[in-house]
Amino acid sequence: MIPRYASILDKHIKSINEWNYAMMHTVHHLLLTVILAKGHYTPYANGQPFQWLIDHIVQIINEPKILNKIDKYSTTIETMLIDSSLKTLTAFVHDPDLLIYIKQLKIISSFRSLILSPYESIVFHDYIILSYIMDEDDIKSSEKESGRLLSNIFDSLRKNIKLISVKNQNQKLIEHNITLLVEAIQGNIESDSKGLEKVFFFLSSCST
Repeated sequence: MIPRYASILDKHIKSINEWNYAMMHTVHHLLLTVILAKGHYTPYANGQPFQWLIDHIVQIINEPKILNKIDKYSTTIETMLIDSSLKTLTAFVHDPDLLIYIKQLKIISSFRSLILSPYESIVFHDYIILSYIMDEDDIKSSEKESGRLLSNIFDSLRKNIKLISVKNQNQKLIEHNITLLVEAIQGNIESDSKGLEKVFFFLSSCST
């Protein structure tokens, strides 16, 4: 279905600044369907349709008309669309071939700007994506910002760990978030020589 989805977006992406509620709602659900197929991309990841789809998602997360209407409580379709876009890219970065392509796009600045989003889920998935696409050169060029990223990931991990014991919480979602965060930390350790030291500091703070 990916070629079909990519083709649908290809027909409409040029008029993205004119998208109405119905169009954004359709694309949002299209992306949610793609997310549900996570784990089945590998045989097709080298195909052109995946790259088209990624290109279109990048255009969505860079569209000012959509970005300017993100709110704190997901009451706008724009918030939902950016959130589903980032969730889709979070699924894609776990595939080695798709991760290589996303890194080649050199779009770290787009994700850095989303860190300031008022919607928590957008920020969460933004952290995950950044932890995968930042390489050693990116970390060295802005060690302070990279350290802040890892610190925020630790804070999110600590928050989700505490939620495990809280009743009336979506346990599957919490466990999924913890898995993503641990994988993100692992990626930071591999690309940052100081990452392991930060992990030990986090573990010691959890035990006190």
